[in-house]
Amino acid sequence: MKITPQPNNPPDASLLPIAVATGVETFDARTPEWNLLEQAPGMNTRVFRRFIPFEKPFSSPPALQVGLTGFDINNEGNARLRVQAGGISETGFYLEIESWLDTQIWLVEAQWIAFGHLE
Repeated sequence: MKITPQPNNPPDASLLPIAVATGVETFDARTPEWNLLEQAPGMNTRVFRRFIPFEKPFSSPPALQVGLTGFDINNEGNARLRVQAGGISETGFYLEIESWLDTQIWLVEAQWIAFGHLE
């Protein structure tokens, strides 16, 4: 396939520049409101939520990816763990760590990256 340059059609300036924000978050049993060591009876889930602010606000909610990079889970039960982002806004997002049943979590580390435009 041949791509022909279009000199009369410069890139749309509203799409540039793209700003990137990244971070690593670590939470454990010493973190206030940590509730992932408690065992949930039945199918009840436990969710730990923490607001993660961006260093500089974006002009609109950015695209955001969160990934689990480390954990410490009690080996006497099953490893049930979900990490996701919620409530994404121009100023930050909620990092949500979820577990259920007999899983006991001592520590979770997550990395995130956000793409968008600055104000």
